[in-house]
Amino acid sequence: MSVEEGAATDVDLVRIEVDRTTAAVLRDALYGWGEHIAAGAPLPDFTPEETSRLGKVIESLERQLRRR
Repeated sequence: MSVEEGAATDVDLVRIEVDRTTAAVLRDALYGWGEHIAAGAPLPDFTPEETSRLGKVIESLERQLRRR
């Protein structure tokens, strides 16, 4: 996400960078969880590799949030 033009510029941004494969796994996870919440769809199943990728994203995000 980016700060939209005209929005406040004092927003405290947090950025994480991931490779394309991890980005696709994250997108699938967020979409699947959204469908689960909205319509009761089953939660998505992930391979051990995908689970590891998601874990690394969460760890990175946690480090970023603790930096304040």
